[in-house]
Amino acid sequence: MTGVDISQRMLDLAGQYAPDMVAINADMRNVKFTGNAFSLITIVYALFHIPARDQQKIMANCFQWLLPGGRLMFTYATEHYTGCETFNGTMDFMGETLFYSHIQPERMIAQLHAIGFKIDSAIYRELGGETFLWVVARKPE
Repeated sequence: MTGVDISQRMLDLAGQYAPDMVAINADMRNVKFTGNAFSLITIVYALFHIPARDQQKIMANCFQWLLPGGRLMFTYATEHYTGCETFNGTMDFMGETLFYSHIQPERMIAQLHAIGFKIDSAIYRELGGETFLWVVARKPE
């Protein structure tokens, strides 16, 4: 298991639950791995904190890093969360001002298809009073 986060504090917390995890303190836009390195990549509550203009590159990197048949699972902010069809700005979350960015879900799904992913599911889920789109995409065999 490999964990990548820009926050060392989050890596330390994850390490309590996965002590054998390889922790990489880095911005996900700058991390590099060899191709076909992972069977599963998860990006939970993080991709939408990166500018939308950089998200497709991250998804393309994930496609390269996945083994054939591997899956990418991520959460995506949408109008259900920000109140806007597209968004690129800040919002308050638990007393903190955080950056959020998203495009329309249909455009994001089209980007995944253009990269080569097949979509296994794209489901809105409400957890803790927040609704996000949960996406599972697969790299073909």
